[in-house]
Order: sequence, then structure tokens, then C-alpha cells
Amino acid sequence: MVSPNKNLRNPVNTQANQVIQKIVQLINARHMEQALKLLTPLLATNKKNSQLWHLKSVIHHAKGELSLCEQAINKSLAINPNFLPSLVNLAKLKKQQGKVEDAIGCYLKIIALSPKDINALFHIGVLYNQTKRYTQAQKQLTQALQLAPADNNICIALGQSLMHQDLLIEASKCFKDVLSRQETNIAALNNLALIQKQQCLFSKAINTLLTALKYQPQQIEVMKNLASCYTLNGEVMKSKQLYQSVLEQNPEDIEAHHWLNTMLWEHDDNDFLKSYQLALKSNQNNLDLQFALAKKMQLSEDINGATQQLKDILFKNKKHGPSLLELGTILREQGLFEESYKHIEQAHKINQSNEVVKQELAKSLMGIGEPKKALSILNKLLLKNPHQQGWWAYKTIALKLLNSPEYHYLCNYEQFILKASIEVPQGYANLNEFNCDLVNELKKIHYAKSHPLEQTLKNGSQTSEKLFDYHLPLIKTLTASLKQQTSEFLQQLPQDDKHPLLSRNTGRFVETDSWSVILNSSGFHQDHYHPAGWFSSCYYAQVPDMVETSELQQGWIKFGQPGFNLPQTIEPACIIKPETGLLVQFPSYFWHGTNAFVSEEKRITTPYDILPV
Repeated sequence: MVSPNKNLRNPVNTQANQVIQKIVQLINARHMEQALKLLTPLLATNKKNSQLWHLKSVIHHAKGELSLCEQAINKSLAINPNFLPSLVNLAKLKKQQGKVEDAIGCYLKIIALSPKDINALFHIGVLYNQTKRYTQAQKQLTQALQLAPADNNICIALGQSLMHQDLLIEASKCFKDVLSRQETNIAALNNLALIQKQQCLFSKAINTLLTALKYQPQQIEVMKNLASCYTLNGEVMKSKQLYQSVLEQNPEDIEAHHWLNTMLWEHDDNDFLKSYQLALKSNQNNLDLQFALAKKMQLSEDINGATQQLKDILFKNKKHGPSLLELGTILREQGLFEESYKHIEQAHKINQSNEVVKQELAKSLMGIGEPKKALSILNKLLLKNPHQQGWWAYKTIALKLLNSPEYHYLCNYEQFILKASIEVPQGYANLNEFNCDLVNELKKIHYAKSHPLEQTLKNGSQTSEKLFDYHLPLIKTLTASLKQQTSEFLQQLPQDDKHPLLSRNTGRFVETDSWSVILNSSGFHQDHYHPAGWFSSCYYAQVPDMVETSELQQGWIKFGQPGFNLPQTIEPACIIKPETGLLVQFPSYFWHGTNAFVSEEKRITTPYDILPV
């Protein structure tokens, strides 16, 4: 609702005020043309009145005339820069235009003028959440909640900012407070379930989401989250049926296709990829959906199928950047380096600011014998984000190809790799006894039959959620032992303020991800790096006997070989024999993989990543 301002900087006469009242009534009744017809002559004789320009902006906004709306707001603020109704409308307009930083700037000015403006505090908090500035969101939303303790929307937004900072207990309290006032609040139920899922309390999360669906049976996000929890809880058929229900409602839901087919692949289900094919029959021009199918084909090693889909997309739209990039990647892995480079260069011309495209361009340049040009691209990227592990990983290969001494500075394998056994946990006679119990516990949470599509392991399985978040005593014991060993390792590292790895060492750290891997006979890890880490680790809970005695280094972990194709072979720079009870820790940008092994025994590990605090 619009209301006239009682404290005009440039007041008009009584008759004009009556006209303003009539204009406001017409606006609130959505009669915009009549309102504009009354406003125009009044504005012609009162051009210095900020409220009249504000009313004009409201009318234009309602008519969808955003350019005229912004012009009127600017006129209003030129007369009175602190006129709050116009500042509020400008903030909303900037948000609608996708100009988030401008919107935040407007809300900051509103808050400076009116520190207890609940709406401004709430909306800026939401924008901070959207832009992943969660501590700033928490600050503004906490102030808003102090002013309006029973406001459910503020409470939910605050809970979301806390949840993204891993303050799960505090976030849970926010959502439970909302539910104590409104037990049917879907957003609160959904977010509470996401916390329970993050805590690996899958059964609780399932019950919470079922409650939400009782109130809104066709709520898509709740259905997808429930399907995900069913997968994590090993209830695969329920998950499959729920994802299929979502796709019946919206056949073009790419996220639902992704998670359904990821789950189908890991459980060797013959319906893998059928949802894409069915949806594309009636949505042939949805190139994003077709590209998603091509990507899944490539990941499942159906290279011919993926190539055909990508060529079909490019026939429909020769400037489809993602398809050019993906086809270039396939060609590179096939050893067609010049043709690969042409496709990726074309993708770069279409989107020169895209960092992923620049990264792929650098890799392709290495493939055609131009490591110096590749290094230049990577150095520029690292100036923007010096903590991006992938760019350091690719840089080390460019340096290796150039025989640069900087390679050895970045990749000091002897100094930067830890090999140590963890301490025997309390209550166990020896490490073998602990590992036997640990292996039995880990096997219980491996539900998948096949390796994940988008991970580097082959012929094995991997857990999904953070392993260290499982509420299992053995996992908590393992976590404590590993963290103790990591702390000791960090204290041993040399100091170097100029080194991208060592300069970040504060001696304190936080775990960002953790999981468990079971490799079967012939299983291995493709060469890769860890994008979410600073240091990465692998604890060997079970190593087949033949791996520990293998003269052919079967099942051993190797460092220094790139995970992308090059004309020349780069041999491993370092290789380590795994042993049961051994912890190996290394920089996350180090390329590493494993040799395949042949054994009836399984190779079971618990990798994890950390960041400095």
C-alpha cells in the first residue's frame, strides 16, 4: 500500500493534497492510468516535490516501465537524497534488475538514516545470504530479530545464515522457534531437515520432510530433499519414485534429473539416463537439458553418445559455449590436441570472462606445446583468487613442461607430504584392533554398488555426506586421532610468507569435507587434485596384503602426474606405499592418483580436506 508523506520538504496546497490522496487511492486500487492522469498536471506545477516523483515511480513500476520508474526515483532523490520511500523503491528496483551490490548500497543508506528499519535490515540480510556473506547477514538479521522477535521470515533468514556458517545448533533453534509459533511453516521444516541431513541424522530428516509434505504434498524442493535423504539412508526405491514424481510435474527440472541419474548409476539401475531421453522427446529445444544428458554420457564413458549429443546441440546453436568446451575436452582426451584447442578457443571468444573457459584454454595450450602462454593465463587467474587449488595444480604442470625451478618450489614432495601412523585410540590394545572395528562400521554406510559419476575413483564406492559428521562413536574417535596428527604436522612445516601453501599456515584448521572410499579389485583413483582444500589427507583403514608387498606398486599412491591428456608422458615424481594405519597428508593442489590392484581384499580409506583458520 502507498501512503502520502506527511513531512514534505516542498509542501503543496490543500487542494493539491486532496489530489494526492486521490492518486494514492487509485494506486492502491491498481488503477494506474487514472492515477498517472491526475498526477501529470500536478507534477508539472510542483516539479520540486520528491513525493510526487516517488508516486510517479510507483505507477511506472506497476506498469512494468522500469526505465521510467528509475528516472522518477532519481528525480525524487535529486530533490531530497534522504527521502526514504524513494530509497526503498530504488533498493527494490535494483534487486529486481539483478544489481545486488547497488541494492545493498541503498539498504545501507536506509539503515544509516533509520537504524531500526526492520524491512531494510531484513532485506539486506537476505541479499547478504544470497551473495554468501553469511556473517554480515547474521549481523543485520540479528538486529532485525531483536526489533521483531516473532517475525518468522526474519527468523528463517537468520537460521539460513547460521546454517551456512556451520552453526547448526543455533540455526536449529531459529527454525524450531518458528515451528513453535507455526507448526505448518514449510520453509522452517525444510531448513531444519537440511540441518538434520548435514548432521547425518537421515531418519530424522526424513520424518521432518514427511511432515512438511503432509501440509504441502506437492512442494517440489521438499520432495527433492526427501528423495536425497532416502538415497543417503539406503532407501533407493523410495528415492527413485520420488524423483520420478518430481519430473512428472516438471520434466525440465535439470537438478532432479541430475540427482536421479546419479543415484541410478551408483546402484546399477537400467533406467540410467532414461529420464533425460523421455523429457527431450517433448522438449527437443531445451539445450541445457540436452547438454546435461551429454555430460552424463561423457562421465559414464559413453564418449560416442556424448559427442553425438554435443554436435547436435552445436547444429542447433553453433555458439553454445558449454558444448564447445565439453567437445574440446573430449577431443583433448582422445589426443586430438589441435582440434580440441580450436573448439576451446571458440568457446573463449564467446565468453572471454569465464574463468572455467580460461582454465580449459590454458590446458589446451599445454596440449599444443604452448606452456608459456598457458602459464600467463594461470598467473592472471591466480592474481584474482590465489587460493584456487585447481589453478595451482595446472600451473605446476606448465612449470614442469617449462623445466622451471619454480616447480620444485611449489612441489617439494619430501617436505610437504606427511607419512605417519595415528596414535592408538583409547580403549584399544593396538591399531589393528581399532581398524578392524572401523572397517566394519564404514562398510555399513556404503550403500552404492558403483563408483560416483563425478568423482575420480573407479570400481568402488564412496560415501556422500561428510564422514566426520556421522554420529557414530568410532567415527568421532577416528576424527579426533586424525586431527591430532594433522595439528602436529602443521607445526613441523617451515615458514615462508611468499609461498602459496606455507604462507597460509596458522597452525589452526577446519575440516571442509570428509568421506570414505572402498576400492574393489582392479579399483584405482584417476589423477586429480582437491579443489575444496588447502591440505588433503588419506587414512588407510584397510590395505590388502598384496598391496603392501607388491613389487609392481599395485594400489600405491603416486604424485605429480596430471589428470588431463598431454602429448608427452609425465612420470610420477613421488610414489608411496600405503599401509594399514598410515595417514598421508599433502597439499591439495598436488596431483595424485593410485595404481590399480588385483586382490580379493578391499582397499578402504577415509580421505578429508582442511582449510586454515
